[in-house]
Amino acid sequence: MLELASTRYVAYRVLAMAFLPPTTEQVDAIVTMSREIIDDPIAARFPYFPAWQEFLLGVEEIAHQMIPGIHHLYNTAFSRASGNPGNLLQESLHRTGEEQDRADITRDLVNRYVNAGLSVGAQSPAPADHITVQLEYLAVLCDAEATGWHNAEPGQALRALRLNRAHLRKHLCWWLPGLEHHVSLTAPDSFYLRAARAVTEFIHHERDLLDMIIQICEQTPAPEGGSRDA
Repeated sequence: MLELASTRYVAYRVLAMAFLPPTTEQVDAIVTMSREIIDDPIAARFPYFPAWQEFLLGVEEIAHQMIPGIHHLYNTAFSRASGNPGNLLQESLHRTGEEQDRADITRDLVNRYVNAGLSVGAQSPAPADHITVQLEYLAVLCDAEATGWHNAEPGQALRALRLNRAHLRKHLCWWLPGLEHHVSLTAPDSFYLRAARAVTEFIHHERDLLDMIIQICEQTPAPEGGSRDA
C-alpha cells in the first residue's frame, strides 16, 4: 500500500506540472519525475497505463523543443474563443456559466484544501479550481496516506483515501472529459492532448481503485463467532 501511494503521488505531481505554462525548469522537472515511473511495475498493472505511457513518451519529446514553441502550443491548446490562454484549465468555466455557481465551486475547493492543512490565498500561483492546484492537492493526500502506511497508522491513511475519493467524485471526474475533448479540437496529436488523455484515464481508474482500497480498509476481521463491523 505504501508503494502504491508513492506511485500515485508521483503521478499526480507530474500531471500537475504538465498543465502549467512551460518553463525550462518545469520541463526538466517533468522529465526527471516521469522517468521514476515510466518503468514502474506497479503503474504498468493498471488500465490507465497505455495512455499514461504515451504521455510520458511525449514528455521526452518536448524536452528537446524550444520553450517559446511549447508555450505557443500551450496557449493554443487551452485558449477559449475569447483568446484568453489557460482559463479552460479551471473547473468553474467548464461546469457552469453562472457567477454564483462558480463562486460555490471555488468555496468548496478552498474548504477542502484548508481541511487538509493547505494554505490557499492571494499568493497562490493559480486559482483554486485550476487543474494543477487540484492535482497538487491530491498529491498531498497521497503523501499523507503514504505517511500513514509507513507509520502503521491506517486511520490516517484511510482518511486521506476518503478525502481523495470525495474530491474525484465531486470535482475532477465531472469536467476533465470536457477538457480532453476541447484539446482534441485545438491541439490534436500534441503533447497536451496526451496529457489531457492521461489525466482523464488516470482519474477514471483512480476512482475505481480507491473504491476498492477503501472497501478493503473498512472491513474489520470479525472474531470467531462474532460480527463484522464496516
